[in-house]
Amino acid sequence: ATQANSEAVSTTNVAGFQAGLRYHLTDHHALEFRYSFAMPLQNYGLTLRATSHVNTFSIDYAYTFLSDHKIRPFLLGGYSIVHYVPVLSESSPGAFNQVRPAYDYGLGLDWKISNRWSVRGEYRGLIYHIPDYNLIYIATWNHMPVPDVALVYHFW
Repeated sequence: ATQANSEAVSTTNVAGFQAGLRYHLTDHHALEFRYSFAMPLQNYGLTLRATSHVNTFSIDYAYTFLSDHKIRPFLLGGYSIVHYVPVLSESSPGAFNQVRPAYDYGLGLDWKISNRWSVRGEYRGLIYHIPDYNLIYIATWNHMPVPDVALVYHFW
């Protein structure tokens, strides 16, 4: 748990989904656009809580290595906007929507299984401003690890 205003702030681990598009400018340089969704439970001390729909919109620069090999490692970094929408029936009274900035970074491998398909293993870290849903004031940043495995389709 993270400490904010002398209160323990914790978030449950949850599964979600994501969709993205990586556009290669050259063999090694790419831009990636990504959307993800999850429904975590955020606890603030013993009395306040918020279950929310979390929508994350990211734009990243990706550097890919070994463009002509079966296994292609990559590094990425960029900026995200995180939109928190509390589920009012499962949250403390007075919880409001919030939009927070975030920075993200990551690394991973694309393993080519055919000309059109790859399997991607990735670790992404998100450094974000903790949402407080206007329940209490929090000015603390936190880190969220986001490991994932994805199936990737290559358009060309």
